[in-house]
Amino acid sequence: VARANSRRGAHLIERRLLPSVERVRNGIEMSDHMMLLGNDVVQSTYPTYLHHKMTQTGTCASGLPEEVTMRDYIPEERAFLFHAGSGAVHKGLDLVIEAFARHPELTLHITGNYRHEPDFIDEYRAELELPNIHYHGWVVVASERFEEILSQCVAFVLPTCSEGQSPAAATCMALGLYPILSIYAGHDLPDGCGIRLSELTVDEVEEAILSLPDDDELLRQVSIIQPYALDRYSRDTFKNQMIHYLKEWL
Repeated sequence: VARANSRRGAHLIERRLLPSVERVRNGIEMSDHMMLLGNDVVQSTYPTYLHHKMTQTGTCASGLPEEVTMRDYIPEERAFLFHAGSGAVHKGLDLVIEAFARHPELTLHITGNYRHEPDFIDEYRAELELPNIHYHGWVVVASERFEEILSQCVAFVLPTCSEGQSPAAATCMALGLYPILSIYAGHDLPDGCGIRLSELTVDEVEEAILSLPDDDELLRQVSIIQPYALDRYSRDTFKNQMIHYLKEWL
């Protein structure tokens, strides 16, 4: 938020802050075991002396339709999707909007409810009214409206600064979108697939959205990513992991 305010001379408000890091740490210290949603990057943000208590597990894709269509084409529009929960700057929406504002030839769809963040909406009002940027508000994933948006999109962009493991990213991959994903989103991608973001700058996001592979290569990578995500982030996988570890520990 400080970087966004400095970059724009704005007065955006911090959101998604933990009220007490000490209470979280004390809770882990008192526990025998801890399930960690995420990967090694997420685990590395915790003190090393707590790592032996941690077992990494995965999140669930959220609100998928009963039957997911496997992506077997690249839409002519080659549009991009930003789909995430609250905390617009936390999720990197400021970076995404500014990158797409530089490129009127590229289309961005935003499905997230940020009406309750009026400071952000006011600051980015001009960009949100650009003809290539479409702000839809929150859209239910298993809906015809979301399906229509999805049919135009080839990739999703999520330069989030911090997660356990992003359910929104899991959802987008399970629906067949190519990931442009922050390393802090808590997801490991299959080898040679997707684009990882580490600097979380407007320039880095811009470079990523301009460097998508050609259609054949996109389909090849998506044909690996989508079934991987549908299995790894399914409710059955999540349930079975929880049952396994709880039985083992108890």
